[in-house]
Amino acid sequence: GWKTEALWDRVKRREDIVYQGYLDDRELATYLRHAAFLVEPSLYEGFGLPVIEALQQGTPVVATPTGIARDLRHPLLTVSESSDPEALAAAMLTALSVRAGGASPVPTWLDSFRQHAALYSEVIHEK
Repeated sequence: GWKTEALWDRVKRREDIVYQGYLDDRELATYLRHAAFLVEPSLYEGFGLPVIEALQQGTPVVATPTGIARDLRHPLLTVSESSDPEALAAAMLTALSVRAGGASPVPTWLDSFRQHAALYSEVIHEK
């Protein structure tokens, strides 16, 4: 995110955290496929691309109730009650019980278009 330089400086100095920095698409996909889960503790997430990328790899996701996590229902998505550490920890424990069985279907833009078109058509024909 923006304005997080101080946070990343602290993260990079910790010996118990391995900071990978930028990963190209292939490296990111490999990390996601091998992760127990992805945690997306966002306060101001726009659409939620990291959530979608992880779900496309079949990786369980723990997210705060922002961005796409508010609206998406997916068997591999666990939404914490809030962004406080206790709520995130509880959601992570829940996510550990989720077993990813390969890539799971994630809605595409085409799916979204079709659903919107069907809804608009239904509303128009009700008048």
